[in-house]
Amino acid sequence: KAKESDVRFSIAVGELYLSGGADHDVLISGNAGLPKEMDLDTDYVAPKNGKSELTIKGNDVVILPVHSTTSPWEFDLNSDIPINLNTEVGIGDMRINLTDTHVAEFNSEMGIGLTVLTLPEDVDIDAHVSGAIGQLVIRVPENSQVVVKTDNAIVNIDLPAGYTRSGDTIRSPEGESGANEINLDVELAIGSLIIQDF
Repeated sequence: KAKESDVRFSIAVGELYLSGGADHDVLISGNAGLPKEMDLDTDYVAPKNGKSELTIKGNDVVILPVHSTTSPWEFDLNSDIPINLNTEVGIGDMRINLTDTHVAEFNSEMGIGLTVLTLPEDVDIDAHVSGAIGQLVIRVPENSQVVVKTDNAIVNIDLPAGYTRSGDTIRSPEGESGANEINLDVELAIGSLIIQDF
């Protein structure tokens, strides 16, 4: 049985919704909505030294017929084991809720679209989030120690009260002793970056 896992989702066009809550003996569960023009590729590597790998990928169809329809990819992640999560969407929406997970490393790439990332409480996390054009909303637990390194071009930035910005670095107010640490690298070419407390 895996004690930790690398999990990767990749889709050219569509919506990706991820959250915790899969059964304790299941790595992920859910559905991938695909138009008939697209196939789903999955690749699972059984645990080696306690670590498994899973890749779920829609093939690289970029041009879909006008009347093609697709449903969101909706998956629950295992809430018990540490997961290194990677997500890629070419055009579309990503809504990633990590509050009921043990994701400690997260990497996300969005071509054009909306990304909403909700980070977990009581888990230190390192994340890299990038996008070409769109809106990036990052929701962080209140009282967390947050450091955001930005590499942005034409971007509007909206921060919670008390956050400070110096050059390319954004910091939260001093958190409580023992608060979880959130380190974010954000790259966005054109669009808006919104950080929210919850």
